[in-house]
Amino acid sequence: MSNRTGLICACVLMCMSAGTWANDDIDTRLAGRNDGDGKSMTAGFDSKVAIEAGDGDSKATIRIASNSFDVGANQYFRFSFGADAPFDRKKSDQVDIGTVSGLSSGTSATLSATWISWPKPASQAVSAATQLCEQALPLLMPGFLWKENSPRTALSLALHLVGGCRPSLFTEKGISAVVDSLNAEIVRQNEKIQQENDKNLREALEKCLVARATAIQSDSEGCRIPARLPSIKSAELAPGIAVDLERSFKLLDSIVDGNSPSLHLVSFGVTANRQSFSYVLPSAPADNLDVSRTGNGVTLGYTNVRRSWLWSIGYSQETSYEAGDETQICTPIGTTGSLRCDTRTLGAPAKKNSGLAFAEGRWMFAGGKYALSPRIEYDTKESEWAARVPLYLATNSKGDLTAGIAFGYTTKKDDFGIAVFVGKSFSFF
Repeated sequence: MSNRTGLICACVLMCMSAGTWANDDIDTRLAGRNDGDGKSMTAGFDSKVAIEAGDGDSKATIRIASNSFDVGANQYFRFSFGADAPFDRKKSDQVDIGTVSGLSSGTSATLSATWISWPKPASQAVSAATQLCEQALPLLMPGFLWKENSPRTALSLALHLVGGCRPSLFTEKGISAVVDSLNAEIVRQNEKIQQENDKNLREALEKCLVARATAIQSDSEGCRIPARLPSIKSAELAPGIAVDLERSFKLLDSIVDGNSPSLHLVSFGVTANRQSFSYVLPSAPADNLDVSRTGNGVTLGYTNVRRSWLWSIGYSQETSYEAGDETQICTPIGTTGSLRCDTRTLGAPAKKNSGLAFAEGRWMFAGGKYALSPRIEYDTKESEWAARVPLYLATNSKGDLTAGIAFGYTTKKDDFGIAVFVGKSFSFF
């Protein structure tokens, strides 16, 4: 084995087993399937801040999510904390569009914990994907290390540096990331080679001086200059690789799509809610009363995550408060005989116990640039239902869904609404 091969082998000694989508980080797998508006009851995975503007007031939503903790046997655990509130506190009774949950009004805080099971893919699928990458990458970067060094060693390095073998490698952005990562490593390895050359030369010169001073050896034997270790050639893409990229992408995508195991998530959450109400009593219609009420709820849900879609079902038990009906209240203006009429809420807020069954789906399409995420809720006690359909239209440089438009409908007041939202993912961990 040559010195340069040894340097590459040392770099990848601890990662020779990397190279399949099965080794992708669990948080990376979940991140591309997030809710762009931050409103999902169970299928929201990242830390996010979002703003939604609808028919009533604008509301802000923030969610802080932990990384997933590996508890062994392909099981993971994660938790999150979320809160949302209206910008105008005077409109805290304004609910989100497309929901029958009373806890979407006012200011809410939710703490949730999620258990995740991620079975490993079949070994045959892993082998097929790895073999395809090992065959395709050398064709895209001819002349790089594949002849001088062990092909498997160089491939392991390439795949390790970019996080493993997966379809996204065979896109212009993905293959460029492979080249950039390899060349960055090559620079580091060439620096080590230069240091090794300098060391060998220095030792040879010292040996030469000793030999001449002691006259033990002839000049030709004591002053032999060692051969320099050659530097590693940079990686370059072959010209006209678009067809090869597309073919490799489709082949690997078909392997992954047919063999990627589902992620199974079970979530449990508790919610506290605070609402402000302003109302008048029939006995004193001129006296406005302001009160606050605290509601709560618990939610249990199951989510099944696939590569480009997911579905989720669950149940929420809630205690909330509902404002009374609005009506025109008219009062005399002094002794003028005229009346002043205002729209007021008549009666104190009423306590409400609800049982909500819900279902949600999310489909990514156009290569993950867009997503549709319909949600349906049903109030089992009042036999009312609601639907919300967010359409995610914009993504950031990482592919996270960040903005879109939502349509909502509830049967309770035969209410239809439209809202626009924009979100930003972030990370504390």
